[in-house]
Amino acid sequence: MLRDEAVDPTSFTVLEVVAGTSLDKHENRTFFGCIHFVASNRLGGRLQACGGYHTDKKGSLRVFGGDPAQSGQPCSCAKVKAGLDATAEAKASIQ
Repeated sequence: MLRDEAVDPTSFTVLEVVAGTSLDKHENRTFFGCIHFVASNRLGGRLQACGGYHTDKKGSLRVFGGDPAQSGQPCSCAKVKAGLDATAEAKASIQ
C-alpha cells in the first residue's frame, strides 16, 4: 500500500519493518508495526521516511504516513515494543 502511493513505486526500498501484536481488554488480538523506507521525492531525490500499520477493531488493515517529501526527521522502528523484525519478509513480498 505505501509502495503504491510513492511518486515512483520502483524507487521504494524497505530498510526496516518491525511487527507487533497486542490483546485488548476483550482478548481481541490486534496487529501493528513500523515501516522505515527510502523513496524518491517529487524533485528526483531520495529521502527516508516512516510509515506504520495497524488493524482496527473490525480487523481491517490501516496504513498511514510515509510521504518522504514531508519527512523532516529520521525515523526508527525501535519504538515498537517487543516487536519482531519482519524486514526480510517485507522485502521478499515486494520483489
